[in-house]
Amino acid sequence: MRTKRIKLPRSDQPKVVIPYRDHWEVAIHTEYFRKLSRTIEFHKYKLTTLENFIADLEKNEVEGLWITEELLDVFGDINKYVDCMPYTMTAFFVPWVGCEFLDMDLMQDNLIMVCNLGPHAAEEVSEIAVNLVISCFRMTTFWEHWFRNEHVGDIKNCKKYIGGSLSNSEDSKMPLQVQKGKVEDQLLDYSKNFKIGGKKVESLQKKTALIVGFGSIGQNIGRKLKLAFNMKIIYFKRSGPISTKALGYKARFCEDFDNPHTWKEADVIILSLPGGPSTENIINKRIFSMCKQGVRVVNVGRGSVIQEEDLLEALESGKVASAGLDVFKNEEEMVNPKLIQRWDVTAYPHIGSTVADMIAKQTDITLANIEDIFVFSGNGKFPVY
Repeated sequence: MRTKRIKLPRSDQPKVVIPYRDHWEVAIHTEYFRKLSRTIEFHKYKLTTLENFIADLEKNEVEGLWITEELLDVFGDINKYVDCMPYTMTAFFVPWVGCEFLDMDLMQDNLIMVCNLGPHAAEEVSEIAVNLVISCFRMTTFWEHWFRNEHVGDIKNCKKYIGGSLSNSEDSKMPLQVQKGKVEDQLLDYSKNFKIGGKKVESLQKKTALIVGFGSIGQNIGRKLKLAFNMKIIYFKRSGPISTKALGYKARFCEDFDNPHTWKEADVIILSLPGGPSTENIINKRIFSMCKQGVRVVNVGRGSVIQEEDLLEALESGKVASAGLDVFKNEEEMVNPKLIQRWDVTAYPHIGSTVADMIAKQTDITLANIEDIFVFSGNGKFPVY
């Protein structure tokens, strides 16, 4: 590791590199971008090799790096080459929320500031969270798969799974249709057995949602579920409770993370936690053991917070009735197929904030961070470090 850097005086027109290879991730057509381009020299840089990239950063005395998904896809772990960057490098600008891919101790050693999107993806991510909650209670992924692919267009055949059991296959236990009995006393009572593969299909109206991680995203999720479905909202938040007046709806703060009564109360657990050592595998077999039978689990935070093998075991036993997941472990390579191929799991490829209008929003907020550092000599509008 190189020793701590001595920063050089900033140039009259600071240079910020925006790397790309096959697609462009920045809304350069906005008025804000055009305006700031008079003060900041933005370099659109087509990625080739890491050696060329580092050499060009050094040659041009670049001071800011606009992190893009393609940069991480092409060159991999950015922490491995931070020490090779020029002494002029002052800040990394991350146009999304999660920054756990950056080693903050390494950033500190190299005097590199880090800014991100702040709370501005909360509305978009909370929309996906609500979608996943609905899917978990109503088993919509199961219905859609069977209607589209197994019994194409045949509604009556799809509904024959209500009240059915699971197959005995060790490889893949799938719901079975109800087999008609030969005697009248085998009549199926929907009022007592409205289940698929032994798992209840039910409304989310007035159910209890336990939100773990109650920052801007968690609060938005709670608001949507409270107002749309009259759900009871309880939550864990490391920094303490939020007043009902500030929140805008009624929610109960839960102080003790290890209180079994809190976990037992939840009909659905919604995770909107950041990644990092303090939250890694925080949802595990011990937590599931405190939950009620048939709890639902939704994760829109980071995949690292769930011990996935424990979740699979809980789904198999029925302790967890269903799961809705937008984030996973090992996203950079290959997500665990055992999770995404289950009939009782709704799985999305990390699309929480993936909408067209988000690109312009990400651009403007990143520009605000750049302007605050290089024009106003601040630490960024939304500093992470």
